[in-house]
Amino acid sequence: MTEDFLYHIWKNRLFRQTGHHTAMGESIVVVDPGERNMHSGPDFFNARIRIGDTVWAGNVEIHVRASDWHRHKHKGDPAYDQVLLHVVFYDDMQIFRSDGKVMPMLILKNAIADEQLRNLLVGSQDEQAFVPCGMSLKLRGLAIEDASYAQQVEQRLQRRYEEIASMLSMHRGDLEACFFEYLARAMGAKVNAEPFGQLARAFSVVGLLRQRGNLQLLESFLFGMAGMLDKDYQDLYPCSLQQEFRFQQMKHQLVPMPYERWRFMRLRPVNFPTLRIAQLATMLHQEGALYNRCMSCESADALIRLFDVVASSYWDDHFVFDKMTTKAGQKRMGLSAIHGLIINAVVPFLYFQGKYQAKPALCNRAIRMLQALTPEHNRLLKNWGEFGVRPKNAFESQALLELYSRSCKFKKCLTCSIGKQLILKSNFRNND
Repeated sequence: MTEDFLYHIWKNRLFRQTGHHTAMGESIVVVDPGERNMHSGPDFFNARIRIGDTVWAGNVEIHVRASDWHRHKHKGDPAYDQVLLHVVFYDDMQIFRSDGKVMPMLILKNAIADEQLRNLLVGSQDEQAFVPCGMSLKLRGLAIEDASYAQQVEQRLQRRYEEIASMLSMHRGDLEACFFEYLARAMGAKVNAEPFGQLARAFSVVGLLRQRGNLQLLESFLFGMAGMLDKDYQDLYPCSLQQEFRFQQMKHQLVPMPYERWRFMRLRPVNFPTLRIAQLATMLHQEGALYNRCMSCESADALIRLFDVVASSYWDDHFVFDKMTTKAGQKRMGLSAIHGLIINAVVPFLYFQGKYQAKPALCNRAIRMLQALTPEHNRLLKNWGEFGVRPKNAFESQALLELYSRSCKFKKCLTCSIGKQLILKSNFRNND
């Protein structure tokens, strides 16, 4: 049970409107619930309440329990002397004004029609549940409205906009370097995003691109700066990369990052950072400056073709240096990984450019790309599916991820369209 929930109930008058009486037997009728006070003092002001035959205008204070009046130290506080009605869920004690008169009280506990919904939204749900409304959502067969998906995606992309703006400032306005870091972080996914970001910041992208014609040179530089060439290897290929990098390291006084920063545990081999670095090198080798290439792509299909790269032949039978695998074959960037790059790097950057340059067409292109891609597959979306919510595309899966991370995870049910639908579907408003 939270006061925020009761504020919502009071503001929207989602309770039985008749049959309320003071301790003295006078009827209570809510003419106008008033306006929410976001500052210190009573919770609502400019309310109009009919008590008996008189309509009063003034303040309303709301608590979960009547005794919260004392717990919140309102007794003796001049700011609360003019409260004309005390609204509570649990009536656990009588409250008196400073002049000794009984404070008029409206009790919500018996004024809410749907006990199931009340239990759902006021906090008695299982704290371990994935989403508080899960079972009710499944039983009622509710759907998330298109407008709600759009709102969540807009909110998610706006957060990415602010993230990119901050990163661009760090790169002193260099869009190529900023995008390269953002893309590299996306290649590392959640587990290796930070070390990939550190790797991308360790050198000048423009300088690296001068060597794009030599794939082995690109690989030696990337693996060397990643701290992956500091060991003694037996295979000829990593030894040749080592030799090249040591020459460059001495020439340019390069300082590699610690190898320990990379994470391999609990990753599928196709997602190992070694393989992703090799694929990144191929991408630079084939495409050169990635920022303009990606921003000029008009569709998700064009980006899929751009990112469809194959690691150099050494990786056909390796996932790490010096250890052959029985799963031989070309190590192509998988479709799921490519979708991840588009969703988590290109789309946010397109949206950023659209906002930054006041070009709505770029923002619209970003949205169309999400709508053209298949939905992501992860644990959170699988949990949504168990309650009958299955995204049709990446636009909807991104919305569900945002909804969970910003609302469901913190039990902010009243900021969610599903929570509001449950209220409307429940005959919660019972104005007899």
